[in-house]
Amino acid sequence: MRRSRRTAAVALSALAAAGGLTACGGSSSTHTSAVSQGTGQPKRVAALTQFAGCARAHGIPVPDPNSQGEIPGGQQLKQKYVNTPQGQAALKACGSYLQKAIPQVTTADTQQFREAVLRTARCMRAHGIPVPDPGPDGNISPAAAASINEASPQFQQAQQACARLFPKDPQVATGR
Repeated sequence: MRRSRRTAAVALSALAAAGGLTACGGSSSTHTSAVSQGTGQPKRVAALTQFAGCARAHGIPVPDPNSQGEIPGGQQLKQKYVNTPQGQAALKACGSYLQKAIPQVTTADTQQFREAVLRTARCMRAHGIPVPDPGPDGNISPAAAASINEASPQFQQAQQACARLFPKDPQVATGR
């Protein structure tokens, strides 16, 4: 369950800064963030494909990822199911596949990620979005992520204003 919380935290952080969500989220509110480009990408896509199949078996209509490791419509699915008993059951049953899709994190990556999330959280708050500061590992509470309406015009404006604060490097931008 620790990794599921990290996934949710990374999701809020990435969406706030770069417009992308990992695991059950989406960039520009439509796709899952492609995290690891290169040699790990086929393994990531395979793991996300397993996750999607498992989630479907648990009643969540998650489509298979594309070749970039993106799940179309992931953001909307996350918002619809993340706080439901059905969604929690699917995450519990299928979370191991998400863990396989997440590359290993170095201490330096975690620190860079935390600093980027902290800058972004401050910016988002300055624009009226109640994003709390991350913990020492860069995580933001999954409950905070679920309580923010990412489709609101205010969020969209804040996201655009704050995106420049988040690094473009996929490893750093996702803390992985």
